[in-house]
Amino acid sequence: MYEIKEDKTARLMRVYGENGIVDIPNRIDGIPVTEIGAYCFAPQNQQMNSKELLTGLYETDNEDGLCELSGKAVLELYLPDTVTRIANNACYNCRNLQKISLPGALEEVGSDVFMNCIRLGQMEYRKDITSKSCLKQILTQISWNVEVCFTGCNPKSGNKEPEGIFFYPEYFEGYDEIGPAHIFELNISGEGFRARQCFKDGVLSIAEYDDIFQKACGKEPERNLFRIASNRICYPVGLTQEHKVIYITYLKEHQYAAEKQILLNDDFDLPEKQKRLECLLREGCMEKVTAEQLTRCASDRGMAELSVCLMKWKKMYFVKDQKSRYEFEDF
Repeated sequence: MYEIKEDKTARLMRVYGENGIVDIPNRIDGIPVTEIGAYCFAPQNQQMNSKELLTGLYETDNEDGLCELSGKAVLELYLPDTVTRIANNACYNCRNLQKISLPGALEEVGSDVFMNCIRLGQMEYRKDITSKSCLKQILTQISWNVEVCFTGCNPKSGNKEPEGIFFYPEYFEGYDEIGPAHIFELNISGEGFRARQCFKDGVLSIAEYDDIFQKACGKEPERNLFRIASNRICYPVGLTQEHKVIYITYLKEHQYAAEKQILLNDDFDLPEKQKRLECLLREGCMEKVTAEQLTRCASDRGMAELSVCLMKWKKMYFVKDQKSRYEFEDF
């Protein structure tokens, strides 16, 4: 269901489909979709309840027999390259939404777009990482753990290697009473808030983001710190040598976490696990004993292909022990 705007483009008002993987097309009935309307995916669309707005709304021909994709029914959401605006509360109360893919053309994000989308943990942003974006505006609406992957193009069509992946830990806000006259002071805990401020004129400031890591080491749980560090080493866009040393030092000191955070992590498919594990071995973030432990774990878990890869990488990235047998010419 959509509405035709003054510029002859479509504002999407309601979506119907067969499952929770929502893939919005570039055009509906030949009209380009440029806006996701207010409360479009909310459990109860307030705009649909207004009789005054029913005039001028259009229904597509394929809605019969399909379920309404709203609220808890929405699992993943892919917005087309034509979308430039997401209106207020568009995904309000989509509590099962886990992943969203955003177009590079996006120019405006309304208020409370992702309110109560508590499982939204992955964002693909089809935009060049060095250009101005709406990311800060989006991140200010999400206080829980979320990871942003810049691809620079549509990952479904271009299948391009991510330019960079950035993890933003959760943070908490609260008010503390500091006086008898009911004076309150805002208290923010968690380095995730500081990480969300690392932008200059709408462009992600990678150096500022990396600067936060050392401060976060004393405050954030290991799983978050390992994710941040491994992301930056495996996808090192804009990474300075100084920050690289800091990340590698941390990963080497916590190399045992690679088993749970990478090898057994269901967030990663096999190619991603391979890429990350080889990268950490190549960069010297793991010792041989850790690689052997990972190989055994992969074998025990039935990950034969990954186990073979780990054995190959051990030979590639670890220098053999000194000769135990000496020839006469050695003396």
